[in-house]
Amino acid sequence: ADHELARLTCFIDSNGSADEATWRRLAPLTDGAMIDLKCFDPDIHQRMTGQSNEPVLRSIELLHSMGLLYEVRLLLIPGVNDDPALLARTGEWLAGVDPGMRVKVIGFRRHGARPHEPELAESTHDHRVVAAQALQVADFDIGIGQLARTDTVEEIARVIGRVHFPLMDLGFDGRGFVGPPVFAVIAG
Repeated sequence: ADHELARLTCFIDSNGSADEATWRRLAPLTDGAMIDLKCFDPDIHQRMTGQSNEPVLRSIELLHSMGLLYEVRLLLIPGVNDDPALLARTGEWLAGVDPGMRVKVIGFRRHGARPHEPELAESTHDHRVVAAQALQVADFDIGIGQLARTDTVEEIARVIGRVHFPLMDLGFDGRGFVGPPVFAVIAG
């Protein structure tokens, strides 16, 4: 092992659709995972991504049980997945996994997303604050951020400065956020 790299951490940023075998293979190589949960409601998640949210929910539970769940990121799209009752149900489910879970509410940005009719609205800071308040059914460590997607692996490497583990499919197909399991393994 390279002693200079021993001080670095290695986290996986994923859409959570990997199966258990994949997570178990990655476990010895990572310090934790950040999982995107587009929506707790299965129908809305299906409409947003074209995929079931079951693999994502299973990944959250599994990674928590393995001690590798660093945070869950909720992508907030005004008028799509921001209903206060839905957010409260989401918070209740997450609290059932871990009442002290780190949760980040991330506002949707159009950059890099598929065209949509009608056009999807971007989330404002105030909108994300209201959503975070709706999630507070447990003692979560809630952060509020803005999702910024870049279009190329080279740009990601430039932004973070160092890629320590090969970047697998990042899902930047120019059409949107969905696709096969997304892993951006970043050392920092």
